[in-house]
Amino acid sequence: MAFFRDVNLGALRISLICDLFHASFFSSDIIQFLQNHSIQALEMSFLEDELNILEHPSFSIVILSILEAIMPTCKRVTFSAGG
Repeated sequence: MAFFRDVNLGALRISLICDLFHASFFSSDIIQFLQNHSIQALEMSFLEDELNILEHPSFSIVILSILEAIMPTCKRVTFSAGG
């Protein structure tokens, strides 16, 4: 994530798919990426072995911060359960 945070992706159509683990532990990199790139879609994936992350007290703040960083170019935000 740190690598992509600083890459100039120009006018590419970008979608970001992220699981709970990466959203929680790399939130500042994800937020910076979202603020600096015009993504088209964001998908948050909830994997079965990550459900304990949902119970962590700071999780709601992390998700809220990520959602607040989304630019107006984003046309779709989805949450999906997988695995």
